[in-house]
Amino acid sequence: MIIRNLKLFGMVVAALALSGIAASAAQAQQGVLTTGLTPGTHTAALLHGTQEGEENYFEAFGQKVECENENVHFTTQATGTDKELTATAEYNHCVQGARPVTVNMTSCDYFFQQPETDEAGLMTGLVNLECDEGDFIDVTVYTEGTPTNHSANVYCNIRVFPKKNMTHVLYTDGGVTEAGYDDVTLDVNVSNVHATAKGAGCSFGLDVTTEAAHYVSKVTLTGEEDDVWMSEE
Repeated sequence: MIIRNLKLFGMVVAALALSGIAASAAQAQQGVLTTGLTPGTHTAALLHGTQEGEENYFEAFGQKVECENENVHFTTQATGTDKELTATAEYNHCVQGARPVTVNMTSCDYFFQQPETDEAGLMTGLVNLECDEGDFIDVTVYTEGTPTNHSANVYCNIRVFPKKNMTHVLYTDGGVTEAGYDDVTLDVNVSNVHATAKGAGCSFGLDVTTEAAHYVSKVTLTGEEDDVWMSEE
């Protein structure tokens, strides 16, 4: 009798676990970045990303690099219904405190994986940094000058390397552009970035590495003549 009851109890627990997994899977909806005319046809569109807000930075080895919002640009080609996106980025007019900084993306792009809704109903996803073999993002902090006219003396050199499945990006339908089109906001808050550094200003001349560099950026994606919004599948 005891053995029979134990078996029955085990079957009940297993059934409850499976039903919980099924319910969780049913609740999670995968997101699709959609472009076109709401709610009309879906069309391919070139999307532009602009950085907004006050909390935008890259931080590693005690160096917090910030770039003027109007000089940070993202570009991506949307097909109309995109589960994933590859975006190129450009960073100019950057500083670390009072020191000028240059950011060379080389061949590196951001690959945004398909997002899905979490238990709180928020749509979040992972992001990869993808570069050609041997490439990396080259971030150079100079001792003095301005972002457009700096000295040749390097205070710190930081390299950001390709990495997959960095967490996370929050997707929200934004407002309406000046031209009257809907847009989408990506809140990037990634704290597991792979970076190395060398320089008297950041590592006392030694080579150091981390898997916990932090990148924060609020980006609004807009189309030139198209609405942009998040839908679910």
